[in-house]
Amino acid sequence: MSLAAVIGSELAQSVIEAETFKKRACTSKSNPCVISRPSVSLVIEEKPICAGAFAHCLRSDCGVDEVRLERSLADEKIRASEGPYVVVLVDLATINYDFGALEAIVARLDPSPVIAVDDRPNPAFASLAASINCRGYIAKTIEEEQLKQQVRSVISGQSCFPDGFRQEDVSPDWHATKRMNVLTERQSAVLACVARGLSNNEIAQELGISIGTVKTHVHAVLRRVGARNRTEAAIVAPRFHALGKRLDMTESAGEC
Repeated sequence: MSLAAVIGSELAQSVIEAETFKKRACTSKSNPCVISRPSVSLVIEEKPICAGAFAHCLRSDCGVDEVRLERSLADEKIRASEGPYVVVLVDLATINYDFGALEAIVARLDPSPVIAVDDRPNPAFASLAASINCRGYIAKTIEEEQLKQQVRSVISGQSCFPDGFRQEDVSPDWHATKRMNVLTERQSAVLACVARGLSNNEIAQELGISIGTVKTHVHAVLRRVGARNRTEAAIVAPRFHALGKRLDMTESAGEC
């Protein structure tokens, strides 16, 4: 069977399970009208192939009976009254790395545990997820068995964050955590140049600073954005610039 057929089967199974849930009832003689509720999870992911893969993992070895799939946070069907969910997976790319929106869904679905899902591990985004009470942060680069293990730990009441994650880096005030993880104005300018593919010499000329200063900023930027090289920094650059703009707009609105 092709991969597309497998994913299509997973999506169809989600629809069937939803209908089965509506019809399922307890046969207890003492209260024949009580509905027997299965364990339900929610996956917010815009890419069907990824959503299907998550649904497969949740059903296969995580004790989840039904997986609800939604393609955005804006979907009106996502309501707290439909929970609680045993676990909620939210893809950060699907919500355009809008941690304010993620904070809202965490609060709305409380006490359902929420796990933020990223394309690749990034310590800054892990800190932001923790600061808004997400119970975990995982990257799509991990193996299937590791994903199942981490999801099971969250379902059992624990948390899951990357190795080396330091809780002391997280502020109780998530806006403070955002400011700590957002780049400085100069670092943001350097990252923009790196994203354009400029060399250190070209960055120095464009920003009017020395080569040594450029190297210092590039090193700090790579560490701050969780990138191993300039190529990875260019990939995540739009996310950090968007995060900085949202923070500026939020703080400006608060000052009015």
